[in-house]
Amino acid sequence: TVYGYRGELAQALEFQQESLAAYVRLGDVLGEANVHNNIGRTERRRSRHVPALEAYERALSIRRRIGDQLGRVHSHGNIAEIHFLRGELADAELHYKAALELASSIGYAFGASASLVGLGATNVARGEVGTGVAQLRSAITDFERAGQRTYMVEALRDLTDAYIAMGSSLATAAADRGLAIARELALPELVAIALQASGGARLADRDVLGAVVALEEARALLEKGDDRHELGRTLSLLARAYARLPVTDERSRAARELRERARSLFVELGATLDLRRLESFAV
Repeated sequence: TVYGYRGELAQALEFQQESLAAYVRLGDVLGEANVHNNIGRTERRRSRHVPALEAYERALSIRRRIGDQLGRVHSHGNIAEIHFLRGELADAELHYKAALELASSIGYAFGASASLVGLGATNVARGEVGTGVAQLRSAITDFERAGQRTYMVEALRDLTDAYIAMGSSLATAAADRGLAIARELALPELVAIALQASGGARLADRDVLGAVVALEEARALLEKGDDRHELGRTLSLLARAYARLPVTDERSRAARELRERARSLFVELGATLDLRRLESFAV
């Protein structure tokens, strides 16, 4: 877990595999399910969506068999996230709703809030922005009440995207709030995600130079790690920002190259939703 938060994902995965083997030797199926879940998360952050989905489904299978309702909430949420990243919104909604129903039935407030974030982002992606914003704001309020600041950063990124989609001036404030929390936590992966949101909000607000500064910092952080999906998202936004720079700025000539690099990453990862967004903006 520590290596994972430090962004050293290959080392994190090595320890998780050792842990999995130990649980199997002991016959501890709950521990085995939990490690499969953790392996799935690491593989997801390495942008290896197929192995991540396989690990999450193995965890869910075990949790169903042993009646681990709490674990099932997490498994459904994680599986939904992979479907969301791949643009499979109907499947994402199905699993987020399953997670929300289970979490609510056992009084698991955090699980319900996390599921609500996923449903909110899914609704925004489907064009149901008003519904999505309401769900995201409700979940963020719950996270804040519970002191779950780590999870607030990604939820605020989703809320920023929602505000951008509806043309709201609140996007920059939401992004700045997420960035302030991420910097306080001093976790590079969260800082990069928050900077990406800040860049997108400033781009929407026509603050091109502000967007470039945020996105270049996000790019530098992400290029040190293994999360190619978030790198692709950042490169896509940075390409748009560079394209809006004056022609006298040499960075403007790098816009097409960045866009093609982002496209290659999205195609490789099967990130249909992000690819669709990329294609909607000319550079």
